[in-house]
Amino acid sequence: MNKLTQTVLALSLVTTLANAQNIMFHTDIDNEFQKMQKLLTDVMNSDFKNQYFQNSYPQMNIQNKDKSYVITFNLAGMDKEDIKLSLEDNNILTIEGDKKEQKTETKNSFIKKEIHIGKFKRSVLLPDDIKIETLKTDYHNGILEITIMKKNSKKHSAKLIPIN
Repeated sequence: MNKLTQTVLALSLVTTLANAQNIMFHTDIDNEFQKMQKLLTDVMNSDFKNQYFQNSYPQMNIQNKDKSYVITFNLAGMDKEDIKLSLEDNNILTIEGDKKEQKTETKNSFIKKEIHIGKFKRSVLLPDDIKIETLKTDYHNGILEITIMKKNSKKHSAKLIPIN
C-alpha cells in the first residue's frame, strides 16, 4: 500500500469515528435536554410554582374614577390584623401579610392546590395625581378597598393669541 492510499484510509477512518462519536454526543445531549425539559415542566405544574411564583397575589383591580382611584384586593380568608398596607413617598402602594392555612382533618389529600397560603408582598405604582392624605380603606368579607382622591387639576381654557 502506498503512502497516499494509507493517508486516505486513515482520514476516512478518523472521519467515520468522529461522525459516530458526534452522533452519540448529540443523542446524549438530546436525552439530557429532554430530561431537563420534563423536570422543568413538572416543577412548573407543581405546588412549587404556586408557592414561589405568586407574583400576582393578592389579585387586584384598579379603577380610574372621575375624582378618585379605587384599588381592590381579594384577600379571602384573611383577618385584617394579618394585613399590612403602606404608601411610600414615591407613590408605591405595598400590601403584605401572612395568610394562614385553615386547619383540616385530612392533610395531604389534595388533588390540586391553588389557594395561596403563606407570606406575600405586592407593590403597585400609583399615578402622580393622588392626594395621599385622602386615602381611605374598607375591609369587608375578604375584600380590601382603598380609595384615594385625585388632585384637582385646573383645566386650561384655550386663549386666542393675536398674530401681528
